[in-house]
Amino acid sequence: MLTLDSEELRAELHSLLAKQLDVLGLSARVPLTDEEQREYEARKQHIYELFKQLGTFRACNSSCLF
Repeated sequence: MLTLDSEELRAELHSLLAKQLDVLGLSARVPLTDEEQREYEARKQHIYELFKQLGTFRACNSSCLF
């Protein structure tokens, strides 16, 4: 993975988190498809990695991120 500066990381995190919130809102109304669930999980893992790269990830397991 390419190393991004902190502003780029924040922008990417913002975008990914917004998508996660959209999916959570959708899942409150209807069940997610298998594809939506896979995409959600992939974004969750990517968010976890970006937080680690940003250096702000605390002693929290990945379940803390949605």
